[in-house]
Amino acid sequence: VGHSYDATLGGTLAGVERRVKAYVLMGGLPSLADFDDPLMGAFFRGTTDEQRKKYAEAMEPIAAVHFLGQAPPAAVLLQFARHDRFISPRAADKLERAASEPKQTRWYFDSHEFADPEALRDRLQWLCSQLGLPDPRPLLREKVAGPSARP
Repeated sequence: VGHSYDATLGGTLAGVERRVKAYVLMGGLPSLADFDDPLMGAFFRGTTDEQRKKYAEAMEPIAAVHFLGQAPPAAVLLQFARHDRFISPRAADKLERAASEPKQTRWYFDSHEFADPEALRDRLQWLCSQLGLPDPRPLLREKVAGPSARP
């Protein structure tokens, strides 16, 4: 499970690490050198053209978009937030298009922090399904409602 920067690097890892069965990437970028994206452009405001060029040259070879399509047989769950101040819909779409099957993409009415309980529930259920683990819903009910929620 990777969030933000870790989701971006997780997309790269997915293309080279064959021991992992499932990846959850939450709010990741297609590349750490995507200056066309308005949000990434704002991040680099105040830097010189030469600084941006050197940074892009260093980061582009490890961009998630170059690797995420090589993830199979690992499955990928991409989670994006509609009110993410760091990941634009354009960047999310680019990352989603780079991923190959088996993949799922889910959007939430949330911010970059992914505080929506639905996102947590989806992540847990998807991971349990991919890893052959028991349904997590009874445990979640107990944790939310307390010990009296036990059947």
